[in-house]
Amino acid sequence: RTGKNYCAKALENLSKMKRNNLTERERLIITVLSQIKSAGYDMKKFMKLNAKQLEKLESDKPGLRWTPLSNEVIPLQNWIHHQLDKRKKLNKIS
Repeated sequence: RTGKNYCAKALENLSKMKRNNLTERERLIITVLSQIKSAGYDMKKFMKLNAKQLEKLESDKPGLRWTPLSNEVIPLQNWIHHQLDKRKKLNKIS
């Protein structure tokens, strides 16, 4: 499963970074990816338990909003929506 592989690799890469050098969004991404992993990579199960985390990812609050040209090439919230509904375009920037 591609989503599972991407999630595991992203967690591995983020865990190599020093925690105090991470942005608020990067710490949230680690939390979200860990929760997805804990849900057995079942996005519907993740959403039932952690919908507020997705709301935070979609926030326009400084420190939480997605930054173009960052390490996060595709906004994580878009990837999650795509995993829930494959008909949604993954390349749409929000």
